[in-house]
Amino acid sequence: MTYSHAHQRFVSRNRSLAILTLCVTVVLTALTGCEMKPQTRTQTFNTYELVPLASSKLIQKKSGLIIEEKGEAKDALQPVKIQACDGPYLAYDIKRYKDKYGRIHEKKNPVYVTVSPIQGTHVRRIKLTNNTKHVLRFDRMVAVLVDGAGNEREFQTKELLEQGIRAKFQCQSGQILVNSLQSMKTITASSRILPGRTWEGMLAFSNVDLSVRGDWFLQLIDVPVKADQAGNVTKRTTFEFQMTVEHFRTVVVERKENLFKPWTEVSRETNRIN
Repeated sequence: MTYSHAHQRFVSRNRSLAILTLCVTVVLTALTGCEMKPQTRTQTFNTYELVPLASSKLIQKKSGLIIEEKGEAKDALQPVKIQACDGPYLAYDIKRYKDKYGRIHEKKNPVYVTVSPIQGTHVRRIKLTNNTKHVLRFDRMVAVLVDGAGNEREFQTKELLEQGIRAKFQCQSGQILVNSLQSMKTITASSRILPGRTWEGMLAFSNVDLSVRGDWFLQLIDVPVKADQAGNVTKRTTFEFQMTVEHFRTVVVERKENLFKPWTEVSRETNRIN
């Protein structure tokens, strides 16, 4: 063996030992976590709330009808756990494995998601009291949410909300969300309030961007406030509630002690921006 060959083998052996030593060090460090310094990370979240303007009247009376704007209905409907959809079919996580004879098998695990039937909508709660002596029918009433940039969003009927659910969840899980939706009380073309009675329910609006600054308005248009003996509406009017957006910023600090420890929350602070 020449000197050159021997030298090459020596260098190659040392390089292999160095790589092996490095790998063992990395593995031991990962297993023990002793060499890894604790890490911290900071996450920032922005949230927005639509609240009545201080000067706006939350309870308004016109003729014999009283309407109260009761704020955002965050708890209008609870989220529902359903099996996800893959188009019109139920979704599964399929895992393939070999048995000891080399045969391939499949195991199907359902994929579940937790969603709200009104996900993606902004819901307001209102209360109406009929102080007239006649039945008031709301077949022509329109509710509009106007944002700070002048964009208008009409309220969504249950039929429109149902269509949105079925378009997104085409499999049989969509029916579970539709069934849950039925428990939400909303104004429809057939809604009516008897004399001396009160109705309380929800108005849902889609595609609402709460980050838009400026003055917002909830407008109830063509609202009946008077009717004759036969129940025919003799007077309609508009109710308007002025609102504004409050911006909140939450800063969350988390800490991780080593590679195998989970991130744990150290602090959380929320401040109003505007």
